[in-house]
Amino acid sequence: IFAPLTFIDMIIYIGLVESDKQGVRWSRALRPLFAVNFPEMRQIRRSFRNLRRTLPDVFNVLFLFFFSLAIFALMAFKLFGDKKYKWVDGRPYFATYWDSLFDLYVLVTTANNPDIMMPAFDQSPYYVIFFVVFLVVCYFIYMNIILAVIYNNYRKHLKNEVKKAVYSKRQQLGKAFDLLAICIDKKRVVTRSRFVQLMKYLNPQKNPLIYNVLWIVLDSDESDVIDKGEFLKLSDLLNVEVTEVKDRATLFEKRFPRIYRSETSKFLIKIVKHKLFTLTFDLLTLANAIVIGVANSKDEWDDYAEWFFLAMFMSEIILKLYALGGRRFFRRMWNVFDFVVIGAALIIGLIEAVQDEDKQSRVTLDVLLVLRVLRLVKIIGNIGRFKVIVLTMTKIIPSLLTYGGVILV
Repeated sequence: IFAPLTFIDMIIYIGLVESDKQGVRWSRALRPLFAVNFPEMRQIRRSFRNLRRTLPDVFNVLFLFFFSLAIFALMAFKLFGDKKYKWVDGRPYFATYWDSLFDLYVLVTTANNPDIMMPAFDQSPYYVIFFVVFLVVCYFIYMNIILAVIYNNYRKHLKNEVKKAVYSKRQQLGKAFDLLAICIDKKRVVTRSRFVQLMKYLNPQKNPLIYNVLWIVLDSDESDVIDKGEFLKLSDLLNVEVTEVKDRATLFEKRFPRIYRSETSKFLIKIVKHKLFTLTFDLLTLANAIVIGVANSKDEWDDYAEWFFLAMFMSEIILKLYALGGRRFFRRMWNVFDFVVIGAALIIGLIEAVQDEDKQSRVTLDVLLVLRVLRLVKIIGNIGRFKVIVLTMTKIIPSLLTYGGVILV
């Protein structure tokens, strides 16, 4: 629909310009909507559909809200309009119906609360009853009802959208099964050879042993063939990450296997994975917090303490990289956080140490101070209850980014 509108707008604009009249390309504002049709914007399209389906269910509540707002605005206009009250800046107080409607609408956002009631309150404290009733009805009741209706309806439509996606996926898998299946004993099944051929076509770089693992999981009845019900589980099974033992080996273990598998190395790895190791560095982080709070910028010992804590935290990262390997280390969000914060602090600290004190940038010092304070955040990652909250927030962020894209469009 946007392409024809853009074409019409171009024709109108060219006609106006050729007639020596000023033209405005109003369709340019619609161009971001073209991004919704990109293949990569599938989640944004789904969000648009859910919002479009949710809006009709909200209109009833919105109508009642604006109707109540209009009634209260009429009451405010009749109560205060003829009394010649003034705002603090000298403007007439509820002088017209439309001013009353706008001021009460702003009050729903609490932007002008309690300023809006002060001129009336100065004349009689009983006028507060009107504003309290208005806030209870239009703010506390209607706003929460609107939020509840939006949430419930959006959740219902999202659930239906997910159901449709799952049904569509099962349909596609059913069609794939019909293409691959052969008839054995009057029953349509997929043989191991055809399954392996399919897996090699989908991902030829994988180890054939992984195909056998997938087959064993799917072939639950050990009949050496899989029926349609078992084949439909394939998409869920492919989403499960399967790794080989050799892929889990760390870089140090691959390069120096004898040293890494020695008794001393095993003992060191055991220490790194122990809870006391984490607790020790949590206590060091708390000690660092105390030093940051007590120290003054003029204290010389603060620089020595900073380098001590920086060295300790760097040694923690190095030991974790040695014990876990780079892949397992960087899979954990808090390890990435530590690596970025401590690494940036080390680089900036070295730059600061090389420079003369007179030439030190104020911005560099401020960034270093912020990085020092950010180290305290790592304690949250080691406290179970806080960790659940933070992990929940990280799970929500992708959805927020999707709706951020909707708002941007």
